[in-house]
Amino acid sequence: MLGQSRAILALFDDARLIATTHVNVLLAGERGVGKHIVAQFLHENSPRRHNRMLSVDCGTGGPLRMTSAHRGTLLLEDVAALIPSAQSALLAALKDGDAGSAGDDLADARIISTTTRDLLDDAEPSFDPDLYYRLNVGHLPIPPLRERREDISLLAKHYLGIMSRHFRLPACELDPAALAELEAYDWPDNLRELCDVAEMLAVTYPGRTISVDQLPESIRHRRGSSSAIGSARGAVIAADPAAIACYEQITQGAASFWTVVYEPFLAHRLSRATVRDVVALGLRQAEGCHAALTAVFNLPPTDQPRLTRFLQEYQIYRRPTPLRVVTDASPDAAPSLPKKAAV
Repeated sequence: MLGQSRAILALFDDARLIATTHVNVLLAGERGVGKHIVAQFLHENSPRRHNRMLSVDCGTGGPLRMTSAHRGTLLLEDVAALIPSAQSALLAALKDGDAGSAGDDLADARIISTTTRDLLDDAEPSFDPDLYYRLNVGHLPIPPLRERREDISLLAKHYLGIMSRHFRLPACELDPAALAELEAYDWPDNLRELCDVAEMLAVTYPGRTISVDQLPESIRHRRGSSSAIGSARGAVIAADPAAIACYEQITQGAASFWTVVYEPFLAHRLSRATVRDVVALGLRQAEGCHAALTAVFNLPPTDQPRLTRFLQEYQIYRRPTPLRVVTDASPDAAPSLPKKAAV
């Protein structure tokens, strides 16, 4: 849980608050963003921290065995993969407080679920809406690395230090140009990929200063491979082509968010993921300031409440939270080897 970007600080704040409660939590994000790390943080800072956190891979198709999570935390990894019969059994257990139909005792277990998909997307109708709302009492979207590029340098140095200590090798470091290249890369596998790269560099170049030419070829040649658009500060974020087309139609013409994005979305001509990318592009240009979105989207300032209600109602973007300084995010805060399979 390291970072100094607005996105990760907001996640820290929300996670700290939710951790102290007993509500079920849904962690949403791309592969490799660290959903398991956040789940562990929630458990270890909860009233249930003295009991067990049991992880279940929902993609294996086996029965849910929950007795060991009693008075602890049950982590449902890739909850979107739950087969319909398992969804029904889990929903019955949550409704009745009787887990017999789910196969075991779920009388007092907090459920944390992870997903890489929008469970209620029209294109993915297989997930039970009633179960979704019971699992999604607390919602924590975890941003990908490309949306918090300010953290990449900190994380790269952190992982390099961990790997050097783990393999008992002299520490290596990145020169400024190499760091800039890492910050410009889109990291499709997020933290998992960054950890793998740090391991390779630490083992290959112990005690040396790493230049751009020594970075993996995949980073040097795939930089900016995703469709992207520049921000006011020159950074880039990935977005799908439909989102870029909508964003450019708004920012380079006289059209507004309501006509280009809002109305097509309500008419089911734009997906929720596309709208999220448009908003992410707008926030990047607005340097993270939600109040400045109206200007970016060609809207009068009086439309701010309406825009905020729309984003919240359709779960496009979370309400911004006050930022607090994180004082425990030292690059040497975690001496153990990070899990490669962070999801």
